[in-house]
Order: sequence, then C-alpha cells, then structure tokens
Amino acid sequence: MELPLIGKVSIGSFYPDLGKDIGSTLGSQAGGMIESLIAGIPLIGGWLNGLLGN
Repeated sequence: MELPLIGKVSIGSFYPDLGKDIGSTLGSQAGGMIESLIAGIPLIGGWLNGLLGN
C-alpha cells in the first residue's frame, strides 16, 4: 500500500506470520466445531470420544 507521507507499507513486513496464524486459528475452530457435531451423534460420538480420550 502506498501512503503519501510514509511511502510503501506492507502488512507482511510488520506481521510476517499473520496468514499462518489466522489459518491455524480458523482451522482449529472449524475442527472443534466438527468434532463437537460428530460427538453428538449417539453411536459415532461415543466411539469418537473414546478414540480422542474426551
């Protein structure tokens, strides 16, 4: 991004791992939601909870 007084500014130069961090957070949340939904199914949920040690 080109700013008048500052010059060229890149978010990547300030936060080089931002994409990786956001992707990891979103993936973790999505995985947790899917795991919770599957765990609510009677037969599959019991098996999944036993497998994961929940």
